[in-house]
Amino acid sequence: MNTPRKTVLITALCALGLAHLPAWADEDDEVREAAQEAATVIANRPGMEHKVKREVRVGLGYLDDDSFRLGRFTGVNEEGWFLDLGFRFEGQDAHNSESARYWELEGRNLGLDSRRLSLEAGDQGRYSSFFYYREIPNTLYRDVGTPYRGSGSGRLRLPAEGGRATAEGFLQGRDLSTSRQGVGVGGRVNLDSRWRASTAVHYERKEGTIIRGVNNNHLWTQERSALVPVPVDYETTRFEADVTYDADELQGRLGYQLSVFSQRDGRSLEVPDATRLDWSDAGDNAGTVSLEPDNQFHQVTGSLGYSFADTGRVGADLALGHMTQDERFVEDVAGLPASLDGRINTTLVNLRASGRPHPRLNLRAGYRYDDRDNRTDVYEYEIDNLIRSTRPVSYTQDRYHLDASYRVHDRTHLSLGVVRDENERTFSDRKRTDETAYRIGIRSRALPRTSLNMELGHAEQRGSQYERQTAPEELRQYYLADRDRRSANLYASFHITDRIQVTPRVQWIDDDYTRSELGLQQAERQVWAVDLSWVPTDRITAYGFYAYENTEARQAGREALAFAAPRNWRSDRDDESVTLGVGGEYDLRPDRFTLGAEVLHIETSGRMRTLVEGGGGGVYPSLESRLTQVSLYGDYKVSENLDFRLRYMVERYQEKDWGIDGVGVTGVGNLVLLDQDSPDYTTHLIAGALRYRF
Repeated sequence: MNTPRKTVLITALCALGLAHLPAWADEDDEVREAAQEAATVIANRPGMEHKVKREVRVGLGYLDDDSFRLGRFTGVNEEGWFLDLGFRFEGQDAHNSESARYWELEGRNLGLDSRRLSLEAGDQGRYSSFFYYREIPNTLYRDVGTPYRGSGSGRLRLPAEGGRATAEGFLQGRDLSTSRQGVGVGGRVNLDSRWRASTAVHYERKEGTIIRGVNNNHLWTQERSALVPVPVDYETTRFEADVTYDADELQGRLGYQLSVFSQRDGRSLEVPDATRLDWSDAGDNAGTVSLEPDNQFHQVTGSLGYSFADTGRVGADLALGHMTQDERFVEDVAGLPASLDGRINTTLVNLRASGRPHPRLNLRAGYRYDDRDNRTDVYEYEIDNLIRSTRPVSYTQDRYHLDASYRVHDRTHLSLGVVRDENERTFSDRKRTDETAYRIGIRSRALPRTSLNMELGHAEQRGSQYERQTAPEELRQYYLADRDRRSANLYASFHITDRIQVTPRVQWIDDDYTRSELGLQQAERQVWAVDLSWVPTDRITAYGFYAYENTEARQAGREALAFAAPRNWRSDRDDESVTLGVGGEYDLRPDRFTLGAEVLHIETSGRMRTLVEGGGGGVYPSLESRLTQVSLYGDYKVSENLDFRLRYMVERYQEKDWGIDGVGVTGVGNLVLLDQDSPDYTTHLIAGALRYRF
């Protein structure tokens, strides 16, 4: 072969990265010889075995005022400067290498309370592994007033010189928040071309302070309860392992899962009674409140699937679980053992089949069996001279469904479906409920630039005879009551032009519980929404969205009076929400400088009117919230390796809640509440970030 020509050919093949033999080359062809030498050159080229990419992000921001809601899950909620750091390093073998190893190390939000660090590594087609560490804050409320001392400990206290009437003078501020720290490690290995095995371990700790209602063993008719700060400090460990088989026609999986929950610092909380008029001896009459008990959950899962060429598929899932809880009771009560000895067995079976008996017809059928077998014993005990008993609830659900889709036109499909749901429960006012639901729908793209989806549904729920043992006998829980449901869903997409798309959506659900004399009698929900996208030029994109949601409900009840005949009442509730947003981007200099903006506005309101038999009732004050958020940002590409982003955001939030605004600690009956008001703030945030790649 001519040497200069051969050199040029080898160079070209190297530039194209052709380490394989061209299929069109003959055995003695000079191209074959050049390709072989090119492959040798590529394989031995320095720096081609492993490629590494690096990225570092440095961000700095400022928040002009405290706002626990703005950065509830990020940690950016206090006035002042904050630092946000991140990085991403990744490497992978070159495509011409004998292996396909890769790795990726990434850190996010490293200067914030929502920091995360992760590492992934493996060899494609052979194995993979991962490790992560993350923190998730949750700020519930700031500076809430409570008379309780010792928050975060196992024993709360009250000032001895105080009492319920003077509680307002003994308040201390408390922050209510929780923090999660989690770590996990795991991996997967391909045993061969069809078998894979994987395992993982996850550990999470949650700590902080929340609020819980406590009544200190008073009868509910006395209405003597208090909201108290409760410490949170527990951990959850999860282990999972599975083996999977994946062939062309048959697929299967066998797995095991373990979850262990445990308290880290105590299992109970001593709470003095803040509803007493005199707190001098409140500590001697403290009640014991149980925290979440230690427990375990074991589950074995399996699945099988088989495909019949292109005509159908069958599958089955099985999950067998076992839950245990045997923590000691925090108090000795006559009739109760030292511990619960709680045991629950769960069984879940899913059977499904799909097929296409005709080129235009698709069928799907399925069956679901869900059983919760509570093996915990029933215990009878005495409190306040009343004999009570525990209620270890069990249930069994059988669900059948059949769906059909028929192509009536090249771009139009008609669908039909039916679902039968049968439920049996123990310790319930109704032992059995049955629901049958029907639906019919149409999906079409027959019109140019238009997609339409519409579905109508009807469902009926009936059940066995009611056996209610507590008054009033006429009360019906909504999930057990006879119910007639009608529903309609409409979704459409219109490509008005190549640059404008409009997507409206409508949903309507009406539930009729008129057979219920007391309880929920009617509920109706409507959703009207539309999305708009517009690309006026190649450098400008814009979008907008609007959604209106309304829920109306009617409920009937009976007022229990200690020294008078009970009176019936009725309430009508009306909840609304409106969401509106617009935004867009402008490429001031394509691939170099981009500007963007977004405006978001959300309003919600809740109103309720009550009518009482014989006179009384009225209109409750409206519950309202309003959020307005404006964001401006710019992205600038300083160089091939350096980017800069600047963002400004202002958020205005207002909330009105008559249940807490101006109520105070002792403003409702014999209750001791928290001293708090609804949030009302305007906050400005500005942040900039540099990203450097090398």
